[in-house]
Amino acid sequence: MIRCAPRAPRTPRTPRPAGAAAPGRAALAVLVALAAAGGCGGSGGDSGAGAAGGSRQASPSGGPTSTAAPGTAASPPGASPGAAPAGGAVDPARVDHRDATAVSRAAVLTMWSVDSATDGAQRDAYRRARPFLTPEYYTAIAGETSGKLSNEWLRHRAYAKVRVAPQQVDSGAGTDTSTSARRQWGITVIPTGRDGWRGGKVRAVAFVNLTRPDASAPWRVSAVTTG
Repeated sequence: MIRCAPRAPRTPRTPRPAGAAAPGRAALAVLVALAAAGGCGGSGGDSGAGAAGGSRQASPSGGPTSTAAPGTAASPPGASPGAAPAGGAVDPARVDHRDATAVSRAAVLTMWSVDSATDGAQRDAYRRARPFLTPEYYTAIAGETSGKLSNEWLRHRAYAKVRVAPQQVDSGAGTDTSTSARRQWGITVIPTGRDGWRGGKVRAVAFVNLTRPDASAPWRVSAVTTG
């Protein structure tokens, strides 16, 4: 859970998993983190993104929580479902799917590139990442009902400016094999309004698990957890 003024301790980081994470829990952590971004006003301050466990997260702006049925998008007023987010979209055709680093980067960028003019919640960005995900992981996260964007995002027609930077994977994660790999990315998100508003930065670390059936197949993301 993200808290703003008055200053409060950040949620403790969850240990980086050594194996595949539970997809629903991993998705919830990211959904809650970005949904709350900017909910404390446009001070430009930082927010930490921590794991959310399995608890229910209320709308950070005090507005109603999403009532959309699982698997359906609650589009904001004036939204253009299917349109590319203002922060940019990753073209799957330009990604080397035999490169685990390239696939994991594309997935993380896409998952966090939310736009309140096109998306009702961060789950819509997750759905855009489908070309980089295993079918099982996509199914698990596509039905998420958490992560509705705050009223402040909607008011400013905000979108996410996303930067990612590669990080050294923990030595305890094990080495890559021909069919499994792990990557780690530092993420910085700046909620940016079309009217010039800027929300507080969100910083997180994404731990990405990738898999493929054999060495000749393309890599796909099987889990993402955040810390």
